Amino acid sequence: VFEVTDVHGNTNATNVTVTVIDDIAPNVITKNITVELNENGNASITPEMVNDGSSDNCGIVSYTLDVTDFSCDNIGENTVNLIATDASGNSNASNSSANISEGLVGSWDFGGENPLVDLTGNWGDLELRGNTSISNGTLDLNTNGFARTTGYSGHSISSKTLISYVAIENLNARSGSAMTIDGVSNDNFDAIVYAERQPYRWMSGSSYFRRTRDLSPGFAESQPNQMVQMAVTYQNSGSTVTISVYRDGILIGSYNSGNASSWLPGNMEILFGARHSIGNTQIGGLDGRVSKALLYNRALSQEEITQNYKAYKSRFGLWE
Repeated sequence: VFEVTDVHGNTNATNVTVTVIDDIAPNVITKNITVELNENGNASITPEMVNDGSSDNCGIVSYTLDVTDFSCDNIGENTVNLIATDASGNSNASNSSANISEGLVGSWDFGGENPLVDLTGNWGDLELRGNTSISNGTLDLNTNGFARTTGYSGHSISSKTLISYVAIENLNARSGSAMTIDGVSNDNFDAIVYAERQPYRWMSGSSYFRRTRDLSPGFAESQPNQMVQMAVTYQNSGSTVTISVYRDGILIGSYNSGNASSWLPGNMEILFGARHSIGNTQIGGLDGRVSKALLYNRALSQEEITQNYKAYKSRFGLWE
């Protein structure tokens, strides 16, 4: 009712209709995710997996994705759109990246919103030891510090691939690791090791050098602070393992070893910086920065290593 009164006290009223309109679209916030294909080569995602706190002044009533199903044809980075709609029919969308992988059992993005969290959900949060820190979107490692995670909830690991995007800051530092898989209760490790047996050169480090050979042709680093992809694949066949080492997708050495090994759930850890550890004691140290690290429970092909390098090269924009 709308009522009017004049200066003499005379009044009159009439009915009016007030229409309340909500024309404000939802604020859609997304996050990037990593999804592993199942044994049949398929994977599905839901809006809840990519939603990261979207909101609306009157509340969101529905979420949808433009793509939900993936197969072996989609391995790698895929753009998906999350659409949110409120009760008034207003909608908005935001894109996210769904990284589809086969055999990925560990993924750390140190430039992401949760840099200490394994994006596959298989590992506990990283613990930073010594003067290790997260700085400028990287895991900043020094020779007297390292990062460590345990609590692996996946299956046993034998054949595998370690990938680390790493920049060496002090080329003269020796015997550290860009990424290590190690036993917790026993000394059993494989690692991407820098300059332990040969200055400036990478190798596949291992306990007592059981699975270690000097690489041919290998690669000697000469430029500090250059972010590169280092990858090591381990293809087990009985007691023999074929080890291949790559730098920026290029094979720099491959050999066979008769000392294949494996790691069991509940007795493995991932280390960054330290070559390996005994209890809480750090063995070896790296002076450098790691941007991204990945662990697969299978040996990737050279083509897959190269595809991975190209995908993250474009994302980071750090290599020419």
